[in-house]
Amino acid sequence: MQNEASQKIVERFWTAFDTVRQTQERGWQYNFVKSVGTDMGRFARLKRDNWRSFELSYLAELTQWGVSPEWLLTGKGEMLSSKKKAMT
Repeated sequence: MQNEASQKIVERFWTAFDTVRQTQERGWQYNFVKSVGTDMGRFARLKRDNWRSFELSYLAELTQWGVSPEWLLTGKGEMLSSKKKAMT
């Protein structure tokens, strides 16, 4: 079970993930999931069941798409920065 601070980080991850997904080309979610070394089924279960173990690599990968690490971890500042990775 996650503590309250960890739960808030996971909630911010999903908020940012959904925001970035809306701005990307079709197939972005699949490429993101593949880049973090999991599959779509496991990732969908993770979103549905936030109590499951959450990989820190998901946070790191999302920062490559323009999400502020400070915002993800603390909720302070802006969610999005101008730096983002090109879709491959």
